[in-house]
Amino acid sequence: QQEAFAQLLDDMQEQGIQKFKLSGIRLSAAGYGVLVAEFEKPGRLSEHIHELDFSDTEFPQITTLLQATDSQHGGQLRSLNFANVQFPRSRVKGQSDMSRIVGLQPNHLSLITKIVKDNEGMSYLNLSYQDLMGSTLARTNPGSSHRDAPVYRLVEACLKSRIEILKLQHCELSDLDLSDIRDMLHKSAQSGQTSLRELHLQGNDIGHAHDYAGFIQGLNAHPSLEYLGLPAMAHDRYKQLDKDQKLAVAQALQACPKLSKLE
Repeated sequence: QQEAFAQLLDDMQEQGIQKFKLSGIRLSAAGYGVLVAEFEKPGRLSEHIHELDFSDTEFPQITTLLQATDSQHGGQLRSLNFANVQFPRSRVKGQSDMSRIVGLQPNHLSLITKIVKDNEGMSYLNLSYQDLMGSTLARTNPGSSHRDAPVYRLVEACLKSRIEILKLQHCELSDLDLSDIRDMLHKSAQSGQTSLRELHLQGNDIGHAHDYAGFIQGLNAHPSLEYLGLPAMAHDRYKQLDKDQKLAVAQALQACPKLSKLE
């Protein structure tokens, strides 16, 4: 298996293929071991693979893959897709015949944050269809702030980096998480040190209470944002605004020089 996979990567390098896609499969423990072993080889990733797509894949685990991706990529990674990545959790106590499938965990988000920071040319990150927990994680840990949540650190790193497209669709983000993202967008726009062109937040069912008008006004004339996708509830909230509030939203959108699409 390892020889065949190594030959495949060699062939990709010879042909100048820079994207590695392993999507929509269930990877065995043996297959995962082969994958990680090749990714851990010095220069294997940094020399020619600049885009990784593992979307819709079930792994036996993922920590060592993330560690190998960070340590061996040499800062050359441009794109990372972990949308709907899953792996089995340890068998549930008392239910030895049943296993549960889970997605990315807090330690994984911390590793992905490190990858974003270590790869200055990275422009695309997709973590959609994951329960990123966000502020909920902080609420279950007494004494911790919602800004200690790994998803907060991740988004903060993305907005300070060269990430151009950030997809966090259907990620169970809370009202507080969305407020945090608004504040971070505001600060990044204020500093002018942001490359974000697209932000996808659809499918996060925040509810009627969130101040979506405030979210848009908080964009602070964002200099690079071209596309903003909000949860469906935002459209219902907009309909409830009075004339002056709608005008304020329209003015905030017009103040973003490159924003051309809002969904």
